[in-house]
Amino acid sequence: KALVEYSELSEDDKDKVFLSGKAKKRDDLITFESRLKKELRVSEVVSPVSNLIKEKDSDFSLTLYIQNEK
Repeated sequence: KALVEYSELSEDDKDKVFLSGKAKKRDDLITFESRLKKELRVSEVVSPVSNLIKEKDSDFSLTLYIQNEK
């Protein structure tokens, strides 16, 4: 089973994406955020502090800002 699963993905506009789901462990979510920044065209990942409160089986929400192609 995946360490981080997302349950909802929606776009506010062409440059902003909302992502929510569940992480097995806090460290898994931190790793997931880091990989999003490195492997996708994401300029910024906004993660509320509330994502880090629970150490295990935590719900999370992220806002991703996609880099514009030039």
